[in-house]
Amino acid sequence: MTVPPILIDTNILIYLYDQNQPDKQNQSKRVLEQLELTRSGRLSVQALAEFFSVAGRGVRDHKLSYYDAQVWATARLNQVPVVFSEDFRDGSILEGVRFVNPFSPKFLLEKWF
Repeated sequence: MTVPPILIDTNILIYLYDQNQPDKQNQSKRVLEQLELTRSGRLSVQALAEFFSVAGRGVRDHKLSYYDAQVWATARLNQVPVVFSEDFRDGSILEGVRFVNPFSPKFLLEKWF
């Protein structure tokens, strides 16, 4: 069965991280996993902007710059566990996203691939 493209609204993204509503959080996770599996999910710039507006509290709460918060929110939204960047504290973990500085003298490329 071919699944048509399906546009994902912001509330599905928000509920994925809302631990106060576990039923909706679990359903959002199931929906997004299926959309990923079928490669049918689509995101609009508007939905991402709205998500960032809500998740952008990370700017204030985590003392990140606007652009660093976008990198973090994108990784978190897409369940990407590691970000290579020199803009974050090397080795820090922020709500499940780990930051690694690939320019650090300790960095070993072979460890990652």
